[in-house]
This record gives sequence, structure tokens and C-alpha cells, in this order.
Amino acid sequence: MSFSGVSFGDLVAAAGLAMKIVQVLYDSPRVLEDYQDAMTELVSLHRELVLINDAIQLATPSGTSDLIRQSVAGEARGCLAEMQRFLDKTKGVAETGMVGIFSRVLWATSEKKELRVLRESVARRRASLNILLSSSNLRVIPVFIENRANN
Repeated sequence: MSFSGVSFGDLVAAAGLAMKIVQVLYDSPRVLEDYQDAMTELVSLHRELVLINDAIQLATPSGTSDLIRQSVAGEARGCLAEMQRFLDKTKGVAETGMVGIFSRVLWATSEKKELRVLRESVARRRASLNILLSSSNLRVIPVFIENRANN
């Protein structure tokens, strides 16, 4: 599969950001089922992005259309943007003073909604990536597994 001309640093960056959010949620003093659900979805996204990135680097050119390449890169950038938006909303919570108090109150009133939006967004992006890869007739995972077995 040839993805030349498309930056797959976005895949790695999105995978890293997913784990950063997992750590933020894990470190939270609150233990909500919504936190666990979001962490599960994010860990799955991380694993898939890493697998896709590794498989793309090991795969051989197969005439993959530009549309598929651009769509996969677009999904990765979309994941990044949506996760960064969520992370930005949690930043002030750790602050001290009035900024921290205001941020914690604001977060407390919206955290369930924000977690649900994040979880749904990540699930949509994961589904889109899987559909794009399968519709492009790419043997991403089998090629990756085959190459790992041969090494």
C-alpha cells in the first residue's frame, strides 16, 4: 500500500494524544463509569492507529487511490483535533486559585457530556478508519502480521 505524499506523523501524534488523555482521566480523583468507557475507547484507538501506522510502513504499493490516502490522513487529523479540543477543556482543572476553582466548577457541570462526546467521536473515527481501510482492499493487518512473523 503506498501512502506517499501523506503525512502519517498524524497517526503517531493521534495515538500519543489518545494515551495522554487516558493518563489525564486515570489521574482524575473522580471515578466515573464514563471515564472508564472513554479510556477503553481511547486505548482501542491508540492500538489501531499504531497498527495501521506500522502496517502502512511495511506494506507494498498496491495502487491505493489518492482519495483513500487522503481520507485516512484526514481521519487521523480529525481524531487529533477532537482529542485536543477535549484535552484543552480539562487543562484549567489542575490550576490553583480562582482560575482553578472556576475551571473545576465549569468542568463538573459539563464532564459527562464532554466524555460522551469524546467517546462517540472516537468511536466514529475508529469506524471510519476501518471502513476506509477495508474498502481500499488493503491487506493492512495480514501484511503486518506476515512481516512480523518473518522478522
